[in-house]
This record gives sequence, C-alpha cells and structure tokens, in this order.
Amino acid sequence: MIDPVKEELLTFSQAAAYCPRRRQGRKPHVSTLQRWATRGCRGVVLETLRTPSGRCTTAQAIQRFFDRLLLASL
Repeated sequence: MIDPVKEELLTFSQAAAYCPRRRQGRKPHVSTLQRWATRGCRGVVLETLRTPSGRCTTAQAIQRFFDRLLLASL
C-alpha cells in the first residue's frame, strides 16, 4: 500500500521513466501504466492513489508491482 508521507508521488508520465525499457529502448506508454492500474497484468494490479489532479503512483509501488509479477510467473 502506498504511504504518501514516506513515498514520493509520481504522475504516470513520470513513473514511466522508472519502468524497464521496452523495444528499441523506449519507455512504456502512459496508457500502459493506466492499464496496469485498472486491469492489471497476470492478476497483479499497480498500486495507485487518486488525487485531485489524477492518479499517481510511486517508484516503490512500481518495484512492488514487478516483484509480484516475477512471483506470479514462477
């Protein structure tokens, strides 16, 4: 769970820079992070917070998301 006091909030466009690079060194599209936050991937959903300016996540939440994906694939 995201703790906004301890973790720095990032917009999805900022958070895309924290994700592993895709084909040809490109970062994931913002819509990809939105999909991970709503529908998830392989049953794992990206943690987000709703703020007045829109959805936000953190670098730590992205790390937890990929850690859970790794465990889900084993």
